[in-house]
Amino acid sequence: MESIYESPLILAGVSLSLVVPLIVLFLRCLTVPQVSRARTTQIIGKALSTPVAHRADTPENTLAGIRKARSKGATVVEVDLTFTKDGHPVLLHDLTVDRTSDGRGRIDGMTLAEAKKLDFGSKFGSPGERIPTLYEAIELCDQLDMVILLDVKSDTMRVSE
Repeated sequence: MESIYESPLILAGVSLSLVVPLIVLFLRCLTVPQVSRARTTQIIGKALSTPVAHRADTPENTLAGIRKARSKGATVVEVDLTFTKDGHPVLLHDLTVDRTSDGRGRIDGMTLAEAKKLDFGSKFGSPGERIPTLYEAIELCDQLDMVILLDVKSDTMRVSE
């Protein structure tokens, strides 16, 4: 049986033989639980053959949204990843918090502590929802036995000194 690392499949124009090791390397650079190569192969294989939850009728890119997706039967969820001013990876689609929270401003101009004070649920009928860190989202997905796909927003890839 061919390993997913050697698969000729193409994802967004990039060979999976490049994508999977890059994802593993990225995740290993973060302080998240380690995942074995076998489990990574299982997760990626599952993700490629499963419908993916993208947005729910709850605040997007929140823990409530992930829970809602699971309650509707989703086993894979796609989230958007960006970084705060102090370099913490958080889930957010836009460059600013304006559309999805009660605050205003660019996420890469805020510290994690500042972003955590904002309400990301009140505009969507779910008050009190805070911006999740990548670690919190991975932890929840692990508890719910879900695969998490990351859409890393390139405009905030820089981490402030």
